[in-house]
Amino acid sequence: MPRMKFYICLISVFLTHLLWADDTLLISIYNRSSLQQVLINPDGAVYTVEGKDLNVSIAPGDWLRITKKEGAFHVQGAKQDFGLHRTLRIRASVSSSLLKVLPENPKKLEQWYGGNIRVEYTLKGLKLLNEVALEEYVAGVVQAESGVDQNKEYYKVQGIICRTFALSNINKHITEGFNLCDQTHCQVYHGKARAKSYIHEALGETQGKVLVDSNLRFIEAVFHSNCGGQTLNSEDYWRGSINYLRSKLDSLCENMPHWSWTFALESDQWLGYLKQKFNFPIHDTIHAYNAKNWHPQYRGKWFLNPGFRIPVRTIREDWRLRSTNFSVVEKDGIVTIIGTGFGHGVGLCQEGAMARSDKESFSDILHFYYENVYIVDKNRVAFYKKYK
Repeated sequence: MPRMKFYICLISVFLTHLLWADDTLLISIYNRSSLQQVLINPDGAVYTVEGKDLNVSIAPGDWLRITKKEGAFHVQGAKQDFGLHRTLRIRASVSSSLLKVLPENPKKLEQWYGGNIRVEYTLKGLKLLNEVALEEYVAGVVQAESGVDQNKEYYKVQGIICRTFALSNINKHITEGFNLCDQTHCQVYHGKARAKSYIHEALGETQGKVLVDSNLRFIEAVFHSNCGGQTLNSEDYWRGSINYLRSKLDSLCENMPHWSWTFALESDQWLGYLKQKFNFPIHDTIHAYNAKNWHPQYRGKWFLNPGFRIPVRTIREDWRLRSTNFSVVEKDGIVTIIGTGFGHGVGLCQEGAMARSDKESFSDILHFYYENVYIVDKNRVAFYKKYK
């Protein structure tokens, strides 16, 4: 165990140094796909392929097909067989070049990536890592999380929180040898932000800006699609109370695409679930009626009342509901769960922020959703801490 902790610490130091040395991140791409075979094409410039006893160049129009075998992976080029390897790095010669990555087994959508690509053998499949500059990564996340049709002020908001989230969670996957993955529990990332939009202009005007708390620590800049009219305190969804993640009434997300939803099931099925999962007293007439006809004034942590110990989060997860902001009505033996919002509900409401961005500045929007925080340059954080 001590040796394992030592190696984890060593990896952490290396990856943290990698980031702060030149703002480079290692992002695991197609992270949940257990890739068995991928096709990689360079675009725009020559790439260098580096491996054990291997150092060759591939030009636009060439390709590499990488296939997992027993104990290694096979690398086939357009004109040459490069044999078996366990690690590979495909390095860009210029910063503007791109690599197209197409998973062939299992089949996935192709994506385009800036920076470099590392390939590593694992028992489950090929591990693909995108070695990418922080700002380029943030641009890709902003496009994946927000689309390409927002105004510049909103992209400033999303860029700052995505940058802050990345730095706050820089060691989230450190034991696996990379910083972050491309899935929702980190941040959605589909590679280079290539579509025409205000993203790059907005990020250029707010480059390096992050959110910190009163102790000059990067905040947990969590966000969700739609709060349904009210965001949640952090402790109402997770365990800990965080002073800058406070509940806010926010009606501006009303009538946005992810505002409302419904879910219906039979009354007996609903009561049976409450009985089996939480030992709810369904044979008590009053309690059973209340469980089928629940209209909370404000959203919170508990269904009905805290005494029953029924977290609305658990209900949401068990029934795959869009949010925890809902009421319950019963008619003719059918229970209908009527809800608003989409996501966990803590922190910034994306669709609320989109509506606000038509009239409010990025600074005002951020300070509305996150209390008692400061917008600073990430490179000045250490300086501020020194003289705090």
